[in-house]
Amino acid sequence: MNDAPEALARALVIGGSLAGLMAGIALARQGHEVTLLERAERHRPSGAALAVSESALRTILGPEHARAAGIRGDGRADVPSTWAGLYEGLCRAAESEPKVTMHHRVRVVEVGQDRAAVWARSQDGGRFVADVMVGADGHRSLVRRSVSPEHPDAAFAGYVLWLGVTAEQDLDYAGRWPAGLDIRGSGDRVLLGYPLAGADGSTAPGDRRLGWAWYDGTRNALFRRLGAVRGQVAQHSLRAADLDQDVRDGSPGKQRGYGRPRGGTQSSTLSAGPTSWGPRSPSMCRTGSYGAGWYSSATLPTCPAR
Repeated sequence: MNDAPEALARALVIGGSLAGLMAGIALARQGHEVTLLERAERHRPSGAALAVSESALRTILGPEHARAAGIRGDGRADVPSTWAGLYEGLCRAAESEPKVTMHHRVRVVEVGQDRAAVWARSQDGGRFVADVMVGADGHRSLVRRSVSPEHPDAAFAGYVLWLGVTAEQDLDYAGRWPAGLDIRGSGDRVLLGYPLAGADGSTAPGDRRLGWAWYDGTRNALFRRLGAVRGQVAQHSLRAADLDQDVRDGSPGKQRGYGRPRGGTQSSTLSAGPTSWGPRSPSMCRTGSYGAGWYSSATLPTCPAR
């Protein structure tokens, strides 16, 4: 938020998900002191997955933390990774950096700046001061609202995204296992499937997992009823426990394209979220993605190279 990046010594990163962790690691490796504030617990599940550059991830994380992220290939291609695995690898890498101080369960309620510094105030009364602030606090970003108050909200795109990871052995499916990204569907429903290694890294048949994402334009009323969407603003995502049993029983990964779980097994990593589009603002730029793909930052201009 200050205009002298060459003189930075202290950085304050608001948000400790994938983008925030990556920003913190990069700043620390440039010699800056980094304080990272995250409102959630250190350990949290997610049904999301994404493709990552294995060679780049190994360079960033190192071999040990890359293994924690579930990256065990030959390093020559983009590979799918679970969000939870990638988050764990990035957390461990950040925790191993001597210049990174991480605080979990810290809810930031106010940010600001004066002529000397930027600052953040937490719900419990804590105050954190630095020379620069990085906003990585999601689609309802408090930092964005401070920087660009004329665009406080992210508008609902008109469809929701269901995400899940299911063990192959739990699926009643005898069809072709996808070798890469597999797209099925038409109209207002599109299902994406992608192969994942098992929790132990095995890619043997029967040990693998299937990640899936279902773009669904038919359940908007459900999300409005549950408060995830109000008006044209996306409020929050939902976990499996937030959904009624009949909704979980009919979730997309169990009905469309990849069979139903044997014995009514429920995926413990089912999650869903209203997709939103952030407004373009000349005061902001995009340095990365949110990683899990729930919310798009595609409408923000890319930061110019330094």
